[in-house]
Formats: sequence, structure tokens, C-alpha cells
Amino acid sequence: MNANRRLACSTTPALDQQTYDALCSLHACVLVLDDERRRLSCLLDALARPGAVPLQRADLERRHAELTEELASLRATIKGLRVSVDPESEFL
Repeated sequence: MNANRRLACSTTPALDQQTYDALCSLHACVLVLDDERRRLSCLLDALARPGAVPLQRADLERRHAELTEELASLRATIKGLRVSVDPESEFL
């Protein structure tokens, strides 16, 4: 267990190892999804130029919307988990 993990688990009464690991995993997922969504945004910007293939753009827009929904769900899950562990937001 690293120093940050020990500190977080010892200072937050309801934060056990499993909850800490879950929060870390969820945050990692958010970073990956957000990076992919940004990559798709760049591709969509490039397709805004004349001569873009409409079907390709529609596919990218659909995937971008899916990623946006997934990110919102993950962020809501993280928020709910944080509230259940630290209702007063003293530690997290």
C-alpha cells in the first residue's frame, strides 16, 4: 500500500481499501474515456472541412455522444461513492 493510499484510508473513516481502489479505477476510466472523447472531437473538427464523408461523420458523432453519456454516468457514480464514504466532503 503506498503512502497516499494509507493516508486516505486512515483519515477517512468510511474509506476502506476496496472503496479506495474502486475510486481510483473509476477515475482512471474517466481519464481514458475523456481522452478518447477529445480525440473524436478533433476528428470531428477535421471532418467539418469541405469534402467530408457524411457517414463517417455520423459514426463519429454517435460514438462521441456515447462517450459523453458514459462519462456522465461514471462521474455520477464517483460522486455517489464519494458522498456515501464522506457525506460532508471533509476528506474527498
